[in-house]
Amino acid sequence: MYNHCSYPCNDPNIPSVNLQIDKEDFVCDWGSFTQCYLIIAWAPPGTEASVFDVKSAFRIVPTLPSDRPQLMISWRDKVYFDNVFSFGATSAPGVFGRIADLFVLLLKKGFSIQDILKWVDDFVFFRYPRTPIIGAVQYDYDERLFINFARELGWTWEMDKHTKFSRLFTYLGFDWDLGVKTVTLPEKKKIKYVRKLQTWLAEGRVTLRRKDVDNVAGTLNHCALVVPQGRSRLVSIYKYLASFRNASNDFVKFPIPITALQDVAWWKQELSAPIVTLQIREPPPLNADEIYVDASTSWGIGLVYRGRWLAWRFKAGWRLEGRNIGWGEMVAVELALRTILASSLSNVHLTLRSDNQGVIGALAAGRSYGVQENIILQHILHLFHKHKIWFTIRYIPSKENPADAPSRGILPHRSKMYPYQPRTPTHLKELLNIVLG
Repeated sequence: MYNHCSYPCNDPNIPSVNLQIDKEDFVCDWGSFTQCYLIIAWAPPGTEASVFDVKSAFRIVPTLPSDRPQLMISWRDKVYFDNVFSFGATSAPGVFGRIADLFVLLLKKGFSIQDILKWVDDFVFFRYPRTPIIGAVQYDYDERLFINFARELGWTWEMDKHTKFSRLFTYLGFDWDLGVKTVTLPEKKKIKYVRKLQTWLAEGRVTLRRKDVDNVAGTLNHCALVVPQGRSRLVSIYKYLASFRNASNDFVKFPIPITALQDVAWWKQELSAPIVTLQIREPPPLNADEIYVDASTSWGIGLVYRGRWLAWRFKAGWRLEGRNIGWGEMVAVELALRTILASSLSNVHLTLRSDNQGVIGALAAGRSYGVQENIILQHILHLFHKHKIWFTIRYIPSKENPADAPSRGILPHRSKMYPYQPRTPTHLKELLNIVLG
């Protein structure tokens, strides 16, 4: 028997149970992909992880008596009360999550557990080695601590899903390796996802329903965690998804736009690789040097690094094909990155300052909804990945930005130019020229 907490749907006279719940009232901690990435990046050799899964997590949480009239089930002339949470309740993850937060706090305070991650009912416990004794690595605890502590609290683990302490573990649908420091898309998922994408690329005119597009968008958004350069290849798919907004019903089919087909083909090629993995790297220490960028529609692009400037002037016609100031500001970031590479720097972490919030947000998200900006962003992400460059992006008001003047053609003396000038990439040669003072 299933209690559908979202039924009835779209009935103005009878609100569903979930419609009456604000999930923001039930906030809890979530162990994100980024948190797991950083734990592994900073983990010393010999670190291990053990995975536990709570058995029937929501069903061990009692509901409030005052809420139970909302959870009644009528069947064969009898009324049944559900006195524990069901899977479909919007508040269930948050309510259980708060209990899980307390569980984590007790373990950290009472047993000095070093690091714990959790996602709903999945828990990952980490342990770090003590100084090796006669060649054997020593640890402060093993799985028995978590089994015994949970038993004391009446908390039941699903032992069939448990994995013992090891350098290998699975979390958030990915395989993590503490030894070689990688996170990998499992082979079964990789094959499944490639088959799913193949349906988009079948010969002839393919049309899809909203739920089919939504499914692929969610799949690729997940994959982008280990293929970060693919984030910019999601925009066309989300735009396709948005086109269903005015569809008369859920069964309406729309043809796939060419841009979405191109990006799905790119994703299929990436996921068809023998292994889809991301090397986990500890971010280099933040360099004291800052690089400032700016763009102006009236003139071009300016850059200031280590107190020296570079500038590029837009050519006639640069604003065609949807290019605008947002594109110019994104190009400024690409040219800043290429300037760093021209300085023979790699595996470096720098602060980049821009006065354009749109660009800052796009770089943080790994995608831009402007078509031309997104094309430039793809080049940026490729260079980040290839040369191990890290940018911390910070906002700076225009009046405080030293790159503002050169972006408007107000150029300091040539002796103050930055000496390492990058080559203008092919995709920008017809749109701007570097200025030599």
